[in-house]
Amino acid sequence: MVARDEQRDCAPTFQLSFHKMEGCGNDYIYVVLDEQESPEAVDFLRAHAGDVAILVADRHFGIGGDGLVLVDRDDDCDARMIMFNRDGSRSSMCGNALRCIAKLVGDRQPERVDISIATDETRVAVRVTRGDDGAVHAASVDMGAPILDLDRIPFVAGPSARLCAAAESDAHGATRLAEVEIDVCDLTLRASVVSFGNPHCVVFIDDVEALAPFAETDLVGLDVATIGAALEGHACFPLGVNVEFVAIAADGSHCLQRTWERGSGETKACGSGACATALAAALRRGSGPRARTVDGAHVVRLIGGDLSIAIGDATGGAVRMSGPARHVFAGVFTLRHVPTGRYDGFSIATTPVRGPASCC
Repeated sequence: MVARDEQRDCAPTFQLSFHKMEGCGNDYIYVVLDEQESPEAVDFLRAHAGDVAILVADRHFGIGGDGLVLVDRDDDCDARMIMFNRDGSRSSMCGNALRCIAKLVGDRQPERVDISIATDETRVAVRVTRGDDGAVHAASVDMGAPILDLDRIPFVAGPSARLCAAAESDAHGATRLAEVEIDVCDLTLRASVVSFGNPHCVVFIDDVEALAPFAETDLVGLDVATIGAALEGHACFPLGVNVEFVAIAADGSHCLQRTWERGSGETKACGSGACATALAAALRRGSGPRARTVDGAHVVRLIGGDLSIAIGDATGGAVRMSGPARHVFAGVFTLRHVPTGRYDGFSIATTPVRGPASCC
């Protein structure tokens, strides 16, 4: 015990400043790398970001959030998003996080309206909206055209997952999403699959009795954790999948969505998931209700708030997502790295709110 205590006493510690931000309740811890005073702390964070994400995202012993987002420099864009889920795994896309990064940039540069952010796979254009105080309170993200190719989503058919209808498209964009049947939890679920840089599986909740015993009366009573986790880990999704459970209002005015996010579990919102939901609901075939536009956009109602999804027909079917972005608080967390590779001495202290430095 003495040797272990001595080991802890001499272990190096690292302090890192952070911003807690949320978009429709989809909350992450944002670390702007150029804000950090210690190059060693930045190097440490880059090397151990997955482990740090697990610690800081813990809602009982950490800061609490759906994951960790590093905001880095980029040669061609205003900032680069490097994202980790709550379980420490990497994610390449998050619409809500893109809006929050745009707020970080926009609040430091009040003359800016259009902001570019690099992700793992692409460059994303974001347009910010300011309130009377000049601060960014919302943003619109160009999510690009949906990926329909099953090999790129990816979805792999097999004995327990079957392709029912192939995706279709024309010069104006998608006209139909791929529809599949998946055997899971002793159920056979029909779903639409698509990608917006990360894979999505949209399940419409029309027949609650068919989901028994996982649903009591409606979407609210659905056992999202059980079915969502089973779909995320199903063999037909070799990279995992985000699952959207969706009910469409009888008049088609909006969609209700509950989200199971790959690597994070159920979350209050998912921006790219709302895009998948709006597209699937708009292109839906069969006897169920279809979503219609309100003021030129589809409204997706999530647990944490509403997102507006516009589907273009003159841009190859590019999808634009609009919604709020809010800075909750800023702080500093301290990590101690012991030689065993474990982390100890984790603590948080709040500090005055600061904006990002050179990344903006």
